[in-house]
Amino acid sequence: FPFIRLSLLDVEGLGALLLQSDKDILILTTYEDVSPKSLEFRNPVSVGHTCNKIFLIRNPFDLFASRMLKPDRKTDVTYNIKQAWKDYAYSCINNPCFSNSDYLCVIYDRFISDSYYKKSLCLMLGIAYSEEGLSRVSSIGGGSSFDGVKFDREAAKMCVNERWKGLVNNKEYLSLFDAEILELAFLLFGDSEALQEVRKRV
Repeated sequence: FPFIRLSLLDVEGLGALLLQSDKDILILTTYEDVSPKSLEFRNPVSVGHTCNKIFLIRNPFDLFASRMLKPDRKTDVTYNIKQAWKDYAYSCINNPCFSNSDYLCVIYDRFISDSYYKKSLCLMLGIAYSEEGLSRVSSIGGGSSFDGVKFDREAAKMCVNERWKGLVNNKEYLSLFDAEILELAFLLFGDSEALQEVRKRV
């Protein structure tokens, strides 16, 4: 697929692009740390084109650690990220696949470690399975909050499931967790080491 960067709000430009093209085009738009309740996930494409909506959710322990250490993060990272994560968690628990909704929920932690899970997602989306690109670290957004693009082409070397360990005794970090988040984390990600350690401290 050709890659074209287009403003999320440029609806007219998107429509014109689709009408003029006689080729398959992959248009990827992302919303980060924004609650699904605050967005209208409308189908931006015209008749004859397919729009797949994917909710990608990561465990809160590593996600919150990454957001706290983001170089350009805002002073207050608490409410928006907490509420947005809860909203996506409930969406994924209630509608884990296309069967009852028009979106697909993807569990990030399983995606990076389970090839069978990735293959099943490809089947649901109707696309060919490929490992191409899994070793890359995108420079968009500055790369990883912890490593930047240092591990580009060696992404597997990043300890993406251990980000929480460096902040597990940090008061600001622990303040992000409440009983509701811990329960949702258990339902989606199981009784992980991160959950056990954070639960001891909050």
